[in-house]
Amino acid sequence: MMHLFGEEGVQEMEILAVQEPEVYNHTDPMTTYSQALGGRFHVLLRPTEQVHGAKPEANAAKPRVCFYVNKRIDPKSWSIRYHTRDASTLTVKTDRGAIHVHNIYVESKVRDEGDENRQELRAATAKATLQVVRRLLRNSGAGQHVVVGDFNLHHPLWSQTTQSQQEDEDAEDLISIMGDRDMQLLTQRGALTYEGLVYGNHVETTLDLAWASRSLAERCTRCTTQRQWLYAADHVPVLTEFDIQCPEAPSRTTTNWREADWDEWLKVLRSKTWSHRPLRNTDDVDQAVEELISAIADAAHNTVPTRRVGPYSFPTYTKKLENLRRQVKRARRWANETGSDEDQELFRQLRHELGRQSAKVANKAHRERVEAATKSIDDFWKLSRWARNTTPRATHTSTLREGDREYVTAEEKANILREVLFPPAPTADLSDLEGYDYPVAVNAPLITSDEVMH
Repeated sequence: MMHLFGEEGVQEMEILAVQEPEVYNHTDPMTTYSQALGGRFHVLLRPTEQVHGAKPEANAAKPRVCFYVNKRIDPKSWSIRYHTRDASTLTVKTDRGAIHVHNIYVESKVRDEGDENRQELRAATAKATLQVVRRLLRNSGAGQHVVVGDFNLHHPLWSQTTQSQQEDEDAEDLISIMGDRDMQLLTQRGALTYEGLVYGNHVETTLDLAWASRSLAERCTRCTTQRQWLYAADHVPVLTEFDIQCPEAPSRTTTNWREADWDEWLKVLRSKTWSHRPLRNTDDVDQAVEELISAIADAAHNTVPTRRVGPYSFPTYTKKLENLRRQVKRARRWANETGSDEDQELFRQLRHELGRQSAKVANKAHRERVEAATKSIDDFWKLSRWARNTTPRATHTSTLREGDREYVTAEEKANILREVLFPPAPTADLSDLEGYDYPVAVNAPLITSDEVMH
């Protein structure tokens, strides 16, 4: 997975569906590998708590399917459901309506010599997973379907090897399930998706399949194996592409208070017309507070610049660094146009200066964070314990549950969190304000700088 995820083409994909991911059971909950993706994807692995005790029990709990969703896609447009450790469904809202992508792993039935019980368990698990697929296609509601996964089944419909001649009623069951929902097989017959050793023999066959609803299959532009992405693994990656569009995530902006013109901000704030009404009841207080908040927001909107927040934003980035970066870009373009040694030398000097200044800012920010965290030895060890024991943070909010109800979409999660975390404020007893006459305000002169200094 490390080498596969390092491919530039893979990092530009919208959705990655992985079977048998490398799962780490030393974290709680379990996590999977994603470092090579550089934080560009949401990792959707079934939340599974670490099993303390026997190692086989921990292995039995590991999820065997995982989605990676590119952060370019609007997070409000997709939702995830974890059914079993071998089946998950990603629902994406596209320009062609909702699409349910089912990621499936079917247990391999390769015979274990001398372990008939394990063989029976594998066969039962495979049949149970196929029944989950049947239920998902039947009960997922409106929308189109895509089913991808490692099915570990042989059939002449998709395989040309001698193993396809073996009788496999699970393969017939899979074909029946797909036929009931008019699902079309996208994988080309004979496409080699598995190359490995079985009982010491080198085997090449078709185990990884992709199915789609008929209307969606008509918009499939390609479904091919990518042998150039095969790195010491037994499964060949399969690239499936559709002519559809996913909504892009809106760009995030934040107020850049560091670059605020405070003189202009105060000037705009003073220009506001204030209504000095008496505060006799709750409505008067609420209206006065709203007026103050609105005035501050309007002043900030007109005088404080904004900046776009990206995945690689540098919180301590200064205006000096930004100007220096622009000079480097300008010098590089000019050096490429002229080709003179003087311009090349100027570009080299500016580039090195940008590197030195960036390192200086980064070191300063790091020292400030370390200083803030280690003001005392207790704070230092508290930070150390937190780093060792903290739970890995997910990049998305998992499915929330309250009673028997599940909250899957982003809107549902936001609404239930708002109700729980921000309940309606209790009504304050302001009966003492009614009929109260406030005294006339005392006019006091402004404090001068001389008074402050002396």
